[in-house]
Amino acid sequence: MARTAVRLAPYGPPSRAALTAVIADAKHNDPLAPVTVVVPSNYAGLALRRALAVSTLPGSSQPGLVNVRFMVLARVIELVGAPRLAARGRRPLTAPYRAEAVRAAVEANPGPFADVALLGSTERSLQATFRDLAGTSNAALDALATINDRSAHIVALYRDFRVRTADLYDEHDLTQAAAESTAAGSAALTDIGRVIIYLPRTLTVAEHDFVAALAAVEGVDVLVGLTGDEDVDDPVREAWGALGTVDEIDGALIPPVGTAIVAVPDPEEEMREAVRQISSLLLAGTPLHRMAILYRHASPYGLLAAEQLQAANLPWNGPATRQLGQTLAGRTLLGFLGLPEQRFRREAVAGWLNSAPVFDMAGGAVAPAHRWETLARAAGVVEGIAQWRGRLAQHARSLENERTQLENTGDDQAWRIRRVEHDRDDLARLRTFIDDLADQAASAGLRTWSDFSGWARGALNRYLGGEGHTAGWPEEETEAYRQVLQELGQLNELDAVREAIDSSTFRAAVAQLLERAAGRVGRFGEGVFVGRLADAVGVDFDAVFILGMSDGAMPPGQREDPLLLDSEREGAGIEPRSHRTATERREYLAALASAEQRTLVFPRADVRGRRARRPSRWVIETASVLAGERIFASELDPDANRPWFRELPSFEWSVTDGGEPAQSQEYDLRSLLRWRSAGHAVANHYLAASEPALANGLTLTLARRSGRFTRWDGHIPATLARSPLAGHPVSATALQSWAECPFRYFLGHVLRVSELELPETELQISPLEKGTLIHRVLDRFLRELPPRTEPAQPWTVKERARMRQISEQECDSVEHSGRSGHVLLWELERPRILRDLERFLDEDEALRRRFGTVTVASELAFGLDGDEAATVELAPDRTVQLRGKIDRVDRAIDGSQLVVIDYKTGKLRDVYKGLDNDPVQGGRLLQLPIYAAAARERYALPEVQGFYWFVDEQGDGALRGYPLDAET
Repeated sequence: MARTAVRLAPYGPPSRAALTAVIADAKHNDPLAPVTVVVPSNYAGLALRRALAVSTLPGSSQPGLVNVRFMVLARVIELVGAPRLAARGRRPLTAPYRAEAVRAAVEANPGPFADVALLGSTERSLQATFRDLAGTSNAALDALATINDRSAHIVALYRDFRVRTADLYDEHDLTQAAAESTAAGSAALTDIGRVIIYLPRTLTVAEHDFVAALAAVEGVDVLVGLTGDEDVDDPVREAWGALGTVDEIDGALIPPVGTAIVAVPDPEEEMREAVRQISSLLLAGTPLHRMAILYRHASPYGLLAAEQLQAANLPWNGPATRQLGQTLAGRTLLGFLGLPEQRFRREAVAGWLNSAPVFDMAGGAVAPAHRWETLARAAGVVEGIAQWRGRLAQHARSLENERTQLENTGDDQAWRIRRVEHDRDDLARLRTFIDDLADQAASAGLRTWSDFSGWARGALNRYLGGEGHTAGWPEEETEAYRQVLQELGQLNELDAVREAIDSSTFRAAVAQLLERAAGRVGRFGEGVFVGRLADAVGVDFDAVFILGMSDGAMPPGQREDPLLLDSEREGAGIEPRSHRTATERREYLAALASAEQRTLVFPRADVRGRRARRPSRWVIETASVLAGERIFASELDPDANRPWFRELPSFEWSVTDGGEPAQSQEYDLRSLLRWRSAGHAVANHYLAASEPALANGLTLTLARRSGRFTRWDGHIPATLARSPLAGHPVSATALQSWAECPFRYFLGHVLRVSELELPETELQISPLEKGTLIHRVLDRFLRELPPRTEPAQPWTVKERARMRQISEQECDSVEHSGRSGHVLLWELERPRILRDLERFLDEDEALRRRFGTVTVASELAFGLDGDEAATVELAPDRTVQLRGKIDRVDRAIDGSQLVVIDYKTGKLRDVYKGLDNDPVQGGRLLQLPIYAAAARERYALPEVQGFYWFVDEQGDGALRGYPLDAET
């Protein structure tokens, strides 16, 4: 039997020095002798290769690195075991196949999981449990099945899963095959040569068997890292001591602790503080590749690191911070697959279009997501393909009608015509896109995994434009695009598990598939390293920043497997989940040992969870060592004269009083804050002069805060405003808007900014829409029927029936357009509107008898569509031209006067009750006098009365008005 040597050395420089010696011993003065160093991670392998290469430069007494390979244990096992399984006709068990086999087993026998069988969390929990059961003997499974009904069902599902995957192999099968091949003298062992296992983690039973077989044939050198924590080291000594002689290089060990502690408000500030300190160390001469940011959870720290380091223009590298589903390709695919399930809700379609550069095939360019969403809102689209098609078509007709009307209003409407034409063209593109999307998203004819996979690949290529349109993408996005296509291709093999599936099964499988990491970022050794604690084991740094050091997060709370409890696992000889706590502790201590400067950072609050956080017990451990006495969490006080502890109270404090700013933005903020603190006006800072956006923002803020009437409040210079005296008709509505709120006039009539409501948030028909509906009904009714010839002439039964018919038609039109609000509330409001319109006829008869009039015009236009504008003479040389539409004009049967009526819906507000004292209410009620003046000019009658008529039940048919005289 070959000799196996087990050496125990502290993590860090002692273990690396021991590795150099072991490599020299393994080569036996033969520089070409093959040596394979099994490393804890690929990052450790790259770091060791570079570090040892430097130490073996010419002139050094150490051997070279010729024919020395560094690889993880899984790769060694694959080299030795895969050929044996391939010869037996077995293929690797891929992640999609594993998930589908688990899903099929549960669907065939759901048992206690019947209510949750379709949940992704159930599938993931079963997959994790099945991995733990891999390699468990039949006797142990039988024992596990006797514990209770739940464990019996888990065992039954696992055995079904093994039957469904019998022709494939997983990690356990591969490791077993590697042990068998090693014992039989595999040819691969010649290339592998002497094996040195460096800083190994805890091995599975199968991995232990493989190492034992390797030791028996070739001999193995094992270099185990010690942390100084007996609770962690003793089980390791016991496990590896069984393989061979044990030589402890340095038995006097103290667990490493941090060298500094920083408390910050939240995770975002954790990352900013790390970047600030990295910037300071960089200025002091520490290379970026000698620094690392480490964490336990990639969420949220992985994405925060990417954002902050990119903003600081600092290069970095490390494992992927995103899943495939978070890349452009992943978001596009998941969004597309989810649209049918969400019934093509407008928000879902808009979110999908905004998530990635979705390509519009018909338009030959990226879809204008914001423009299309605005048009869909205006059209009243909420959900459903039928609604998209119907309401977009109706909106298109509305735009054409608006364009026709604007063409007849004069040159001053040219900009409005251009806007409508722009909307019309964009709407046409949107309608074509939606029609195509509905066709592409239809999956009714698909049946097999291959069918769905090809459909999804086609959609992804269609909506991202194919490889030809990814040229301008970042490299990592292009690679992720290829990876997503490759992952979709793997789904074809699932036809062997199940012949037919539905779209929901396919969507769930793709969502789980895209949870995989999206490649990696950068090249190791170029910039700051960002990764998990486990990634730092065996790597050498000058400074590390460990984030997320809060209670319950590091170390994490112990969570048992809900499917198989630890007590049940131990009874069957399966490793309990609680044993993994020791692995967490070992990785943490190994990460500390990787650098001389070790900063622990923890957040005082979880902003997302809206709760306070306490420092981890590992932080308290460091504090107690640095203080030389027992420290409690409540005693971590920045005022206690402890130079190793800092607390950042806020982002502003960090910028002004913290260390070196991390970004150019923080430099500018620091300069502005200090300038303001010195008593200077921010508007006089040099940045206000050099940055137009900042200057405009300051000008706006200061002007709005002042008591002056400025352009930011609606003060329009003569050079910008179109004066009513300039020969262009102005509407009463615009003048009223000016009188009510100049700033709103400025936004709507100068900047042409308008608010667009969300159709789905309208629970009831809006007051504006209700008023427009009633106006349309009354206009159609009065135009269609013969005019009254006598004031006392009543409405006939036939005419009343026609009123009902028109009212029903217009209500249907509003309902179909999506502007009627929630269905249940519309069922209540619609009868009210119909009652109001029926009551109108009775009140109309009373009004005509009262004034002795008959109706002569409905929706009478002036200053529009070529009609002559109305004029009001303010002074001999000051005349205002006005435009608009008069709701209704009645004329006395004897020709003595006109009665002008402006319909109103809603309550009789107080502003209408003071007309006797001020008919125009300070300019807020200009419609009635302007309409009366226009009617007087049109019909050449000097005596005119005007009335606001509140036609619905809220206004109770009230009339409020006055005669149009010189004073008015």
